[in-house]
Amino acid sequence: GETHAATTHMDPFAGLLLLLFIVVVAAALGRWIAVKLDQPPVLGELAMGALVGNVGYALRIPFFEMVMNMAALQNINAMVWNTGAPVREIIDRTMAGDGPMISGMMEKILSGPGAVDLVNMGLGLWVFSNLGVVLLLFKVGLETNIVDMLRVGVRASAVAIVGTVVP
Repeated sequence: GETHAATTHMDPFAGLLLLLFIVVVAAALGRWIAVKLDQPPVLGELAMGALVGNVGYALRIPFFEMVMNMAALQNINAMVWNTGAPVREIIDRTMAGDGPMISGMMEKILSGPGAVDLVNMGLGLWVFSNLGVVLLLFKVGLETNIVDMLRVGVRASAVAIVGTVVP
């Protein structure tokens, strides 16, 4: 008889959906806490996002490490694709000053098991997070009362406009 090795298959989109679920639940919890503390709901959402992201990074969860270093990963990935050089060589060339912990983590993410799925999930979350920022700014803009802004002064209005346009 012929034997087949057990194989597992996981759709990388399922992992992304799980992460989005965690983000949405954390944001809802942060919103609820902020309202209970008589603070703006968006403050609680932002605080929970910072908390979840930093805790995941501190625990050295590869996905969070990847998201926190997304720009470097994108550069390394592009150089690997464009030059055909090994991942380790590109990391050594581009991250010499970042120390062995960061460069080792980058190599693990880009060369380890499930690297393609992990990078794809990270890029997906990056797209969703940028879309979330745009929607958040749009929501804040809808809730902004121009008369109230003018009442607090031109300087406050200028800060609000620059803070919305520049990021």
